[in-house]
Amino acid sequence: MRNIYFMASLATLLLVGCGKDDGSYKFENSEPGSKAIINGTINEATDIPKSRAANQFWAVGDKIGITCLDSHSPNYDQKNFGYTTSSVNGEFTAITPSNEIWFLGANTFQVSAYYPYTGAAGIIPNIIEKETNTENQLLENQPNIDFLYASTTASRENPCVDLTFFHKMSRLVIQFKSQQGPNGEPLISDMGTIDCYLMKVIKTGNFNPITGIATADEKDKSTDNNIRQTVNKENGYKLSLILYPQPKINAQLDAILINADNPKGIYYKIPLENLHLEAGRSYNYTITAKATADNVIKLEINEGTITDWTEMPDVEVDSNPGRVQTTVEGTDINEWEGDGEVDVETKDAN
Repeated sequence: MRNIYFMASLATLLLVGCGKDDGSYKFENSEPGSKAIINGTINEATDIPKSRAANQFWAVGDKIGITCLDSHSPNYDQKNFGYTTSSVNGEFTAITPSNEIWFLGANTFQVSAYYPYTGAAGIIPNIIEKETNTENQLLENQPNIDFLYASTTASRENPCVDLTFFHKMSRLVIQFKSQQGPNGEPLISDMGTIDCYLMKVIKTGNFNPITGIATADEKDKSTDNNIRQTVNKENGYKLSLILYPQPKINAQLDAILINADNPKGIYYKIPLENLHLEAGRSYNYTITAKATADNVIKLEINEGTITDWTEMPDVEVDSNPGRVQTTVEGTDINEWEGDGEVDVETKDAN
């Protein structure tokens, strides 16, 4: 890209009435500079529901905030400039043409970017507070809590800014599936719907757009006792939740399976103990449904795995907490065991 020289008279003409806080800058006479070209990619996530929060593609209209800092010349700092994309390819342009990023002088700029965009150009963005509650776990709302962050360097000589964004939250994925026959066919034709309730996780916290760190509150401040989501044939019987990173929690998942043979529902329960939810990591479980001769469905959970959000090699998670008898709303519930089948109490739900 050719260098563009700002003449003092032109800069004065363009910047009359503009202050530094609104993203406009008056540069030195004849200071050479290059306009930034912004490209952003999302660290790939695979085998999960198709949404902007769940894979590597941007949605048209997604907005990111970009900050460029020159440690040698703070007058050239450009803070929280908003950029948006008109395609899924990650090519970004300034939301406001007058607030485009330029690299001036001979120094290298530290560039950081975050998603989703908040605040205004020229002003350091505030910390973003969000809940990972049921409402924000809807597929169309998950991008609001899928915080992304990227950092790199750029300069007048290298103005092409290639940003690789990383997920800064954690993800819990639970896949329900039918036991298969010798030829791979499902042995349970009707798994119906499964209402899932995730409990004992912290749903409130914040994301710092400057540092790229997402932090759960010490205690949950949400008015919701659980995160509710229904899985069925249409969504592939996959539960996929975005959560704040949090150390050593003993989460709990309750599920109610309703099908033609069990119209009032069967209750199941599994403790997810000693989970250490880390940023950018996915915690994955597969639960297999098996039917007895009298059409009672039993569930078997595999060993849990931890992967990078990019689906890197697995690490085992202890998912065998042992059998405990529990009562919920007057209905007996058997805990799932990690390594084998669990007999399910078939008492109808009230």
